[in-house]
Amino acid sequence: MKEGKTTFALFFGNRGFFPVSLIQQAREKLICVLRELGHGALMLPETATPHGAVETAKEGAKCARFLREHEGQYDGVLLSLSNFGYETGVVAALDKAGAPILIQAYPDGLDRDPRICLPGVACARNGVLTSIHVMSYMYTKIAQKHI
Repeated sequence: MKEGKTTFALFFGNRGFFPVSLIQQAREKLICVLRELGHGALMLPETATPHGAVETAKEGAKCARFLREHEGQYDGVLLSLSNFGYETGVVAALDKAGAPILIQAYPDGLDRDPRICLPGVACARNGVLTSIHVMSYMYTKIAQKHI
């Protein structure tokens, strides 16, 4: 890893039956937060897959190709789960990522607006974690309140 500013390759897990606004908000908010903290970010273009997110294995393969094409330009991969995410797409996207993986799920809470944060997202993260653990991918999850 290089010295100085950390650059993340961001990608967003998706389940297509949830509102598109969840992915759109996550894309906007995470890039802003990372830049405010002095980090760089690369993202799969919004036009590469539906909403620039990953749901299917085919979309995951596109993300994996994006990561390979940008190898050496990022220090780690940040997977954001603004809705439940689908394990098949995530596993395909992370195939040979070649960098540390950080998993971020929007926090649950009955007091939160369900149009912004769906209850159960942090819980559903466990399915994704199990899948990438089975694949022996090295990852870290954010366990405390964040974003």
